[in-house]
Amino acid sequence: MLLDKYLRSSNKRVLFAGDAVGGPMFTHAAELHASVILKNFFSPFKTPISFDKFSWVTFSFPEIATFGLSEENLKRKNLRYKVLKKSFSDDDRALTDRYSNSKIFVYIDKKRRILGGSIIAPNAGELVQEFLLAMNANLTIDKIFSKIYPYPAASRINKSVVSSVFADKLNSNFN
Repeated sequence: MLLDKYLRSSNKRVLFAGDAVGGPMFTHAAELHASVILKNFFSPFKTPISFDKFSWVTFSFPEIATFGLSEENLKRKNLRYKVLKKSFSDDDRALTDRYSNSKIFVYIDKKRRILGGSIIAPNAGELVQEFLLAMNANLTIDKIFSKIYPYPAASRINKSVVSSVFADKLNSNFN
């Protein structure tokens, strides 16, 4: 079955949501389908379906939270991006709770907006929420950088990974 970008079939009055659409088969993908359908039903300005800001979590140990565009998609779309990477090896909470071998990486554009990334860590599904909010609200990483986190909250790793952009900028001013 062929659907258009608004989840309509060849009969524009027949719309689809859930696994019938294809693509990511998650409950929250069906929620995205339904929200697009409902928004388009009530608005004269139609919104196409997009998975550019979609996320999912593999509930393994450790969890793997993936969000937004993958590096493969960024390259295919010819988007310029920077990769921010961080190991949890020097994070006090990760050391205390013994998950210092975890990792995080985030793709950002030249305006420092979040394009995608992954977190591989216990409770990655919770750690990723801040990036999802920033990405969906088109906020820059500056908002995460300027936030004060309680010590030693696990989510401080989010500030730590984006801090590298500001450290690089500071270092370039002194060279």
